[in-house]
Amino acid sequence: MSAYQPTEIRIGGLTVIEGRPGDPLIVIAPMEHYCALLACDCLNRTTGAAYYVESASLSGAPIVYSGETHRPAPVRLRSYRPAALAPSGRIIVITRAGSPLSPDEARALERFGWNQVIASGRAEPANDKDAFGASLGDDGYKALQAFWTKALGWLHPHCSWLAPQLLPPFYLEEPRSSATPLGQVLTLRRGRLTASVELVEDGFVLLPDSLIRRRVVATASVTASVLREELWAWGALEAVEDPSLWRLTRRVQCRTLSAAFLLVLGYRGGRTDAWMKDSTTLAPSRPAARNNVLLFPSWRVEAAR
Repeated sequence: MSAYQPTEIRIGGLTVIEGRPGDPLIVIAPMEHYCALLACDCLNRTTGAAYYVESASLSGAPIVYSGETHRPAPVRLRSYRPAALAPSGRIIVITRAGSPLSPDEARALERFGWNQVIASGRAEPANDKDAFGASLGDDGYKALQAFWTKALGWLHPHCSWLAPQLLPPFYLEEPRSSATPLGQVLTLRRGRLTASVELVEDGFVLLPDSLIRRRVVATASVTASVLREELWAWGALEAVEDPSLWRLTRRVQCRTLSAAFLLVLGYRGGRTDAWMKDSTTLAPSRPAARNNVLLFPSWRVEAAR
C-alpha cells in the first residue's frame, strides 16, 4: 500500500497542501501573491500557525525568518509591510487542518521550524532572537514532533533549504568515537547530583554521564522545561535509580556556564564559580558563537512573548 499523500492544489497563485483532519495544512505564497495569502479562506478560519518568511541573499543561500502566531496567520502577516518584503521571496504558513493549534503548540512549532533551518545548514536564520518554544509535556512534544515530521516531508519538494527528515536540536553534538574530553573539565556538585562541562573553543559542552534534575522550579523560564522535553525525545536522557534525576547520554553545547547550570538544576541564577576544577573556582564564563546558544535571552524577553 502506498504512503498517504496530501491534496495539493494551486489557487490564486498560492500552493495549498492539506492532509486529513489533524494533519498539516500548508500554504506557500510567492511574495507577488501576498494579498491572496491575506485573503486565504482556509487560513482565516484557522487559529494558531508557524510560518517562514523567505528572501534571497547575495550569497545564494536564502535568508529565512521563523515566526508564529496564536491568531489566524493572515492577521499576523498583515502587519508586514509589503515594501519591506523581498519581491522574490515567499511566505510559508504551517497550521493544522480541521482543528486550531493552541498558543503553546504554535510557539513550539516555531521552535521546530527555527531549529530545522539552523540544523539543515542550507539557509541563513534571520531571527534576531532565539525561538523559545513552549512546554507541552513529553507526550505533547512527541505528538507535535510527529506532526512536524509529516509537514517536513510535504514541504521538501518546495523548500530545498529544508532537510526532509527531522533533525535533532542544533546544540546536540553527534556521539564521538572517544569519550575522553579534550579540554579542561569543570564539575558542579549538588548532593547526589554531579555534572561536568568541558571548555571548548566556542563555549562549553555538558558531558555525558552528567546528572540532571527532572523537575524545574516554578519560577524558572520555559527554556528549562523545553530543553528537557527535547533531550528526552531525542534519547539524550535516561532514567537512573534516583527518580528525581536523569543521566545525560550525549554531549550538549552550551553558550555559557549559566546555560549549563539552568539545564542541570532547572533554575537560573547559578554563579559561574559553582563549577570547580581541582578545588579552585573558575573565572567568569566566556561568550560563544551564535549557533551554540543554549541559554536564551533573559526571562523578561520570554515573558513579553
